[in-house]
Amino acid sequence: MSKADKSQTNENKNKLNKEQKGMGDDAMEVLMINNVCLNLPTLENIKKCIKSIIDSHKAASEKNFTEKLRKVLEDVKFEYETFVEDDGSYTFSLKDIDIVVNGRSRNETLDLLISDVIEYCHDYCDDLDYWYSDVDRRSHVKYVLKVLLYDNNELKKDFICQSGQS
Repeated sequence: MSKADKSQTNENKNKLNKEQKGMGDDAMEVLMINNVCLNLPTLENIKKCIKSIIDSHKAASEKNFTEKLRKVLEDVKFEYETFVEDDGSYTFSLKDIDIVVNGRSRNETLDLLISDVIEYCHDYCDDLDYWYSDVDRRSHVKYVLKVLLYDNNELKKDFICQSGQS
């Protein structure tokens, strides 16, 4: 490919990236009609351009779906009871999922609880047919989704807010 062709290809890619943001199916068609891909020098470049548009559209759709799902899951709360044991340790018992942990401090116990919840959610996903077929565990899907979409710090903040701590 000549330098002029490469320059034109890069210019088209930059134009493409600017025009792709927030596009729907109609915008993709308009983009194609507006010659962003059609003016490329080779069929291979046109294919790459089209693939780039499709990939960008998929990524935007997935991000939009994830954001909507996170918004719905904001209302899903992990409720747990806290017990101070005779030896000064703490026991946290998750209400909807049968997980109980004990640690020397509130913070350690919370870390253990989150770790066990994450492990449970991974097990749930690894054998979804088994866990979801149990009527009593079917409602756990909302917790599993929240754990999969939130990072550890977000989960910890969510658990802390549930217990009335700040």
